[in-house]
Formats: sequence, structure tokens, C-alpha cells
Amino acid sequence: MSTQQKKVLWPGLWIVILAATALAFATTRKPGLLSKLNEAQPPGGSGKSAATIPLTVGIKAEPQNPAVQGPVQNVRFALYDVGIKPQQIRAQRGLVSVALEDRTGNSAGLVLERQNGNDWVPVGQIHRIPNHGRGRGQFLLVPGRYRVYDASQQDHQAALIIEP
Repeated sequence: MSTQQKKVLWPGLWIVILAATALAFATTRKPGLLSKLNEAQPPGGSGKSAATIPLTVGIKAEPQNPAVQGPVQNVRFALYDVGIKPQQIRAQRGLVSVALEDRTGNSAGLVLERQNGNDWVPVGQIHRIPNHGRGRGQFLLVPGRYRVYDASQQDHQAALIIEP
């Protein structure tokens, strides 16, 4: 083998070995690792992890339990300058994910309260994600009537009825 052939063969061999090693690591890595890294650093490079952005804050009658498993029902309320749409939503008991879409651009979020006789018991509050018009909170709800209102304009209300 000539010296010229050795100069071409060895770098080529190293490139093949490195490519095979990279392929082996890529096929054996744990799924979801890249998505976890993407969640930890949100777009825009703010340096805050997604876990530090509060999505739900407040007092909860039934505390959230991350170990609770099961189907989740989604309900969505949109805040407008004239009120909340829809005026009434029905859902089944269990895990309910409440989504907020703020069309006013200046709401402090949604407050969720449960009717207990003539009183209203605070369940939680859903805040908008900073610099976005949306927010979401998940609650374990029991049958009953719930009041949802705009924290900035308390006369803008809607009803969430949880059926047995």
C-alpha cells in the first residue's frame, strides 16, 4: 500500500467509525430526552425553565395530586371585554382541565369557586402565561355548581356545572 493510499484510508476509516458510534448512540438513547431538554429551556432564551412559570395559583378545596390518573376533560373559557364565553359548561366529575383564552389582553386570570350552600369556596385561580393570552389549570372536581369569573372584572361570570 502506498503512502498516498494510507493518507486517504486512515481519515476515511476514522470518519466511518465516528459515524457508526454516533448512530449507535442515537438509536439507543431514551425517548423523550430531547423534548425534556426543550421544555427546560423555552424559546427566547430567558433562562427560566418552563416549570418555574406559574400556571395555577391559589387555594384549592381539593388539592391537585400529580399521582391521580385517568381521563381529563377539557373546558375552555374565553374572556372578552363584554364578558365570558360560553356562559355555562357542563362536565363530569373527576379531572378537569380549564383553559383560559384572554381576548381582552389585560385580564388577571380566571377565578374558580365552588358553591357550598349560600357561600362560594375558592378552588383555584388560573393565570395567563406571561406574554401570552392563554393559561391552563387542572383540578379534581366533585359534583356541584362552580362559578368562574374574571379576576379583573368580577361581574363577568360563567358557570361550570359538574355532574355526577
